[in-house]
Amino acid sequence: MEKLPDLKQLSNEAKEALIVELWQEIQKLTAASSATDQVKLGASPSKTLQNSSTPPSKGFKPNIKPSKIEGIKRQRSVGRAGGGRQLHPEPDQVIIAQLKSCPQCGEKVTAATQKLQSVYEKIELPPIRPIITLRERYGGQCACCQTEYVAPAPLGMEPGSPFGSSIQSLVTYLRYTHAISYERLSSLLASVFGLKISEGAIANLLLKVKTNLDEQVTQILQRLRRAKLICSDETSARVNGQNQWEWVFQNQDVCLQVIRPSRGSGVINEVLAEHRPDIWVSDLFSAQKNHPAPQWQVCECSSITGLPICD
Repeated sequence: MEKLPDLKQLSNEAKEALIVELWQEIQKLTAASSATDQVKLGASPSKTLQNSSTPPSKGFKPNIKPSKIEGIKRQRSVGRAGGGRQLHPEPDQVIIAQLKSCPQCGEKVTAATQKLQSVYEKIELPPIRPIITLRERYGGQCACCQTEYVAPAPLGMEPGSPFGSSIQSLVTYLRYTHAISYERLSSLLASVFGLKISEGAIANLLLKVKTNLDEQVTQILQRLRRAKLICSDETSARVNGQNQWEWVFQNQDVCLQVIRPSRGSGVINEVLAEHRPDIWVSDLFSAQKNHPAPQWQVCECSSITGLPICD
């Protein structure tokens, strides 16, 4: 039925027949809708990053509406009209461009008749290259006592690794703050800084840095073993393809992190030895909870990356 007939023109028998026909149509539509709902309830929901183990690489972000990415122009810099990037208050150099004559007719113009029209910056990095110092040590044999001698090396120029403290600091920063692999680190130092250094040399350099830091670690450990308050937590960590545990011990003054194969209380005993702080803050894991401190406080922070600081 495409169009409802004029009910005033229908007899009572025709109206009854129309009602029956419409009722049957309603029953068919209701049954079809119910079947569709049952199929939807029984079907598995589509997998997403939130309800399954689907890796992030399989998840796609929704497309941005064109209106949000098109037609947006960058504001002019502060040197011209509008807002934008602030000009540096102390530039390394200032270049003033002024005319001595009119570009149209050649008439002589003075600086006093010219007004500032625009100010803008050009920023560059200076050329970066290693500073290589060649040290030549001379020696000989004393003509008087026949003693052999060699000139001492200046402080900081001792024989050994050719890579100085500035390179050690940079490599350590890039490796442990930005998690750059040895291969990429070697390539970065060569392409950006003009420094050729192999992956093996980077590994040896970091071992030397560790040795230089051992004394500072010892001082942190000594302060930790005198602390009245210690917060502690642990989380899993991968070391050479093996599952281990990264522990943190900290308070408002010091922070110590160690990685050990165990999640047991033996790590606590190793780090703190016989020391027992007055207040121990941790989660409900048994190795932490059973630490024999006079006062124990539950910490709801359990992420090692956030470093558990509890009130």
